[in-house]
Amino acid sequence: MRPESVWGLEFMSLEVSYIDDLLSRREHLWPALQPTLLLLRELRAALEEKEALLPLSPAELRAWQICRVMGSGFQIRELRDTDPAAVAATAAFAHEACLLKLERLLKEALAGRAQRVVFGEVLRLPLPFRSWVLTGAAIRFEALAAERALLDQLAVQRADFDLPMPAARREAWQREQALAALAATATPVELLGRLLAHTEPVLRLELRRWGNKCPDERELRLPVQHRAAAQPVAAERLTHWRRCFGLGIGPLLELYRYCDGAELFCGEQPFLRLLPEAQWWAEGERVQARFAAAAREPALRLGRTVAFARNGESGTWLFCCDSGAVIGADLGPGLPPRRFASLGEFFAALLLAAPYVLASPNSVPAEEGHMWNGRVRGYEYAGLEPRGVSMG
Repeated sequence: MRPESVWGLEFMSLEVSYIDDLLSRREHLWPALQPTLLLLRELRAALEEKEALLPLSPAELRAWQICRVMGSGFQIRELRDTDPAAVAATAAFAHEACLLKLERLLKEALAGRAQRVVFGEVLRLPLPFRSWVLTGAAIRFEALAAERALLDQLAVQRADFDLPMPAARREAWQREQALAALAATATPVELLGRLLAHTEPVLRLELRRWGNKCPDERELRLPVQHRAAAQPVAAERLTHWRRCFGLGIGPLLELYRYCDGAELFCGEQPFLRLLPEAQWWAEGERVQARFAAAAREPALRLGRTVAFARNGESGTWLFCCDSGAVIGADLGPGLPPRRFASLGEFFAALLLAAPYVLASPNSVPAEEGHMWNGRVRGYEYAGLEPRGVSMG
């Protein structure tokens, strides 16, 4: 057996500015899919890594204070007691950015006045009704606006920041470069064909049960199979989708000219399903309703996407017809959305970094018929079977 995740590809050296890289990703995800403070948490990690080695510049110190306060959550009282300068700096930032509600909350926290939150509105009430937990919740209501304002300031003051990429982002950046290099050598159809040609494929799973690791077997090697639909999508259906979404849907339709869906990494159930064309619309409506309601964003923000794949028991992969990107949403608790720049990079990831795609937890029978929560940690295969491009 040999691991598939071998990075035997050449890609350009890491010369991009971290701040430029950070700002370039702020528009990659729709607000309806982007967890609040996703980029600010990453910025805070970069600032803390630098602060451990070198002193921060004044602009970097202020950004670090803002990140700490906005990420403090329900510990706002403790932060006020231990670092009131950070709370004061964030209140001043809120004033500059015209975030008046956030400014008031922080100034009242500095004055020792807690809040009460009712239906998203902050009310002044005497003790014992005031609560610092509710103050933290009120601040979180303002977190997305604060994140946007701080990134706007970073765009103007980028010359004042000299930050190395945090370790986690550096690893992700290198992965993106490797996937782009592989995607440039083959079409999505050819990359899927390579995956289908794998012999004796095996997933390495980390097992958990009720939130705890399996006491007697921390890892399971699960033999899997890859199966593609025998029939392609009918030509008239391809024409229908092209009329609905325009030329941007072309890469996805080219794939479905060869097979109308696939079941990949199948144990008892597939870890990844390429949905049949007939299910795209219903899956897309479910995703639009889910995220439009959760983020109070218009459903039209997701209107030019096609929900073409699902991760096992949870998680949907969306093909964006405007940019050609693939977005993974609702992958599981605590997992942020994941993005690939193209459909080719998505299938390249199945070959080089399958655990990154198969992030959602899945129920796996581990022993005596009991179901365990399994997360993918690796993918291996023995060899290749000669196969043509047609995947029927």
